[in-house]
Amino acid sequence: MRRHWLTWTILFVFLFFMSMDFWRWDDPVSLGLYNFPGWLGYLVVLSLILSLSLYFFGRFYEPDNEEEL
Repeated sequence: MRRHWLTWTILFVFLFFMSMDFWRWDDPVSLGLYNFPGWLGYLVVLSLILSLSLYFFGRFYEPDNEEEL
């Protein structure tokens, strides 16, 4: 990685800890929008953020030519 490796590391570590969901461990399951559990919306949003992060990470660190591989 050429540059900004610390930013990407912090982002992916943050997403890892957000996926643990330890702060809502003992909460009862409640139904929200369209009678889906609240954790389902959280999981969808977190997955979208992770997907976008991986997309931009791949675009940012894509080698310019085949010789860099």
